Amino acid sequence: MGRPSKSTVDGTFATQREAASAAEDFDALVALVQQLVEQVRAHELRLTRLEGRQRVHDDSREAALLALAASVEFRTFTARSAVEHAKQADPELLAALKAAGVDEPRTLGRWLRTLQEAPLAGFRVERLRRDGDGALWIFRAATD
Repeated sequence: MGRPSKSTVDGTFATQREAASAAEDFDALVALVQQLVEQVRAHELRLTRLEGRQRVHDDSREAALLALAASVEFRTFTARSAVEHAKQADPELLAALKAAGVDEPRTLGRWLRTLQEAPLAGFRVERLRRDGDGALWIFRAATD
C-alpha cells in the first residue's frame, strides 16, 4: 500500500493510491475543460446570431431614420406627430418605423434620444426643447 509504484507523477514516485487520485483529478479537470469549451462554443454561436440580428436591426433603423428625415424635411417634429403622420398619410414611413420597432411615439422618442447628436446616414437628430407633446426634434446635416 505505502510502497512506491513504478509510475511517476511530476517526476517523483507516488503510491498507487496517489497515482489513482491524481488520475481522477486529471480526468475531472479534462471534463471541466470540455464543459468550458462547449460553453464557449455555445456563446460564440449565440453571439454570431445576435450580431446578425443587430446588423439587420441597424439596417432597418438606418432606413427608418432616412424615411423620417425625408418625411419631415428638416422641419421640427415630435415623435407623436411623426407617428401620427406616418399612420395617416405616409405608409412608407410607417413601414420603415415598424421594421425598426419604433412605430409608437414613446419608443420613437426614446430611440431618437439615443441617437441625439450622433451622425448616422449623413444626418444627426437634435433635441431642441420640450413642448406639450413631448420633445421637439429636428434633423441637421452631419458636418463632421
